[in-house]
Amino acid sequence: MTEAEDIEQQPALPVILDEAEARISSALASTAAFSGAFTERDQSLVDAILSSFVAGATQRQIAERFKVSRNTIAQLVKRAEADGRLEPYKARLSARLGRAVEAGIEHWTEAVEAGKVSASQIPIAVGIFQDKKLLIDGEATSRVEHVQVVTPEQLMEEMKKASITLN
Repeated sequence: MTEAEDIEQQPALPVILDEAEARISSALASTAAFSGAFTERDQSLVDAILSSFVAGATQRQIAERFKVSRNTIAQLVKRAEADGRLEPYKARLSARLGRAVEAGIEHWTEAVEAGKVSASQIPIAVGIFQDKKLLIDGEATSRVEHVQVVTPEQLMEEMKKASITLN
């Protein structure tokens, strides 16, 4: 085989570069996708991460605390939400908050009765616990009221409009 024939059989440089770029892109894509699969092998770590998330820690805080990528945490949380695994963590936190509210109320009552603490010092913490418990239980934590003042003239006008459209 002559040198000219050998050159003709080799792929052109742009083709080689395109193949190399495709391989690099493929490799980077597979390493850039944080699935959390490796982290999920350590169940105690997953429990700690999901408990922290349910308790209100940010992904950045969790990542710094457990030395795990924020993207990995996002994927763990996403999968846990999708398959219902977050509910037990929420239930445990709700139960703990419920006990904290009860203990706070009990402590507040004892302290007030003993004259050790003024009644204005403890209810803030008890209120916060109660608010967080209601929030995690999916209950309303505030009430929004919309009030519209209607004069008798406006009421009569609305009634006239309604009777006209009904006839």
